[in-house]
Amino acid sequence: MADDGAPGIQLARWLSETPVYMDTAEILTERENRFWWAQQLDLATVSWGMLLAIEGRRLRIPHLWAYAALAQTVSLPYAQNLFYLAAMLRPSPKVETVSRSDVPLPPSFKPYDGKG
Repeated sequence: MADDGAPGIQLARWLSETPVYMDTAEILTERENRFWWAQQLDLATVSWGMLLAIEGRRLRIPHLWAYAALAQTVSLPYAQNLFYLAAMLRPSPKVETVSRSDVPLPPSFKPYDGKG
């Protein structure tokens, strides 16, 4: 590997020359139980990613990409705990109250009067 002085280029070259992903895939698919656990982790990561996107936007938590990156690089429970801590420390968004008069009802609707 030639030393061209750019660490980013060296890292990209190292990643392209190292069979990390293929080795990982081989290890995970080597036995049935490893493959099953890998699928469970993928399912948990995808479903938590959806929760992260929805709740993170609703609560206006900045840098949501960092929680997703932590889940992929460090561990899912670690990223989840940091996100939940950030969510607890955010003020809850204002919820508009809806009264009965705001809800349109069909003309044939008759409210229950308690007389059976």
